[in-house]
Amino acid sequence: EIDNCARRGIFIYAPAYRPSQNVIRGNRISNLTVTRGGGTRTDHYGISVYSGEGNLVHNNVITNVVGNGITVDLEAKNTQVFHNTVVGMKGPLGRGIQLTTTGLDTRGHNNLFWLVDGAPILDQGVNTTFSNNLCADAECEVTGAPSFVDEALGDFRLGPDSPAIDTGVALAEVTNDVLGLARPQGQG
Repeated sequence: EIDNCARRGIFIYAPAYRPSQNVIRGNRISNLTVTRGGGTRTDHYGISVYSGEGNLVHNNVITNVVGNGITVDLEAKNTQVFHNTVVGMKGPLGRGIQLTTTGLDTRGHNNLFWLVDGAPILDQGVNTTFSNNLCADAECEVTGAPSFVDEALGDFRLGPDSPAIDTGVALAEVTNDVLGLARPQGQG
């Protein structure tokens, strides 16, 4: 668990070494709102993938960040972002996920973006594929409140009436959820 740290939760970036085939999974990242030495910043990032090829970001829970939940930027290629829960992104950069113009061939499926001040998805990437993501508005394929079991207590499992249930797409890269249960269940 990464809690109450400054600026970035997890950051993949080493242009000279091109870190590739990394798997970022099962993390809880929360309260990225402080800045070392005081002052105010609005550009914190839960998970940042800035270089490498074939990095996989899945089954993470990111909450209460002043900035982006997930960012794919610079020299990142073929990044896969699956089954993440991103809640409570705040400020002018408060986005669920941001792909910049240099992010290539990113795939984002079965993610949940809720209570974000900015756009749930800001896609400026090249050859991006998104599907079966949930957010509050028409930017996602699935819309509505996620109906968490107990959001106030940090229980972000889906309740029985969640619109996200049975709307995911099966992915060979991710066969279990964050609790170790098989994916998919039910219809999708």
